[in-house]
Amino acid sequence: MKKDSIQVPASKATAERLKHAALTIFTEFGYEGTSMSDIAKAVQIKTPSIYAHFKSKEQLFLELCADVIAEEGIKFEEIMQQSQGKPVLERLREVYDFFTDFPHLTVGQWFLKRMMLMPPKHLQQQFRVDFLEHEQRVDAVVGALFLEGQQAGIFHQQNVEKMIAVFYTLLDGLLVANQIYEQSVFSSRKQTVWEMLVKDWTTA
Repeated sequence: MKKDSIQVPASKATAERLKHAALTIFTEFGYEGTSMSDIAKAVQIKTPSIYAHFKSKEQLFLELCADVIAEEGIKFEEIMQQSQGKPVLERLREVYDFFTDFPHLTVGQWFLKRMMLMPPKHLQQQFRVDFLEHEQRVDAVVGALFLEGQQAGIFHQQNVEKMIAVFYTLLDGLLVANQIYEQSVFSSRKQTVWEMLVKDWTTA
């Protein structure tokens, strides 16, 4: 995708149009590869006009981070609410798929994945603080699933925090694998990782 080809419909308010354009361009070209003039061109306004809405590229970027982290949290909560009443392993599989269903991610979710891997160095600390708050909420849900599974005799008795750490490490590895392999190879590896995880953790 070329930056010149990115345009945002004029029907939205200017600040929202700027965010929409910035999200797409940041996701495609990264923070360092994006200029305020690129964003202005996509919205068809002059670059100085951006500063009536955002005082800097840093502020715009951090607002986007907050937006997409909030969006991710809402989507995750919806998945968990919809899975209420299902067996523990089915709910855990839905969590697993939520974080690894890369072909169906929104632009916002791709933005978040990219920034997890390569955040701007000078904004890295702030991004981590914001993201870790979201991750702690996910930790609580995933940890509760592991604990419920242990109490039901589905999972072996082991340290829940270590299970969470292993789970996240596998998800991170799959994120990298998705960037390297063809979709068919990635899908096969994703299923293999899940099967090995279940085999190692469950009592059956």
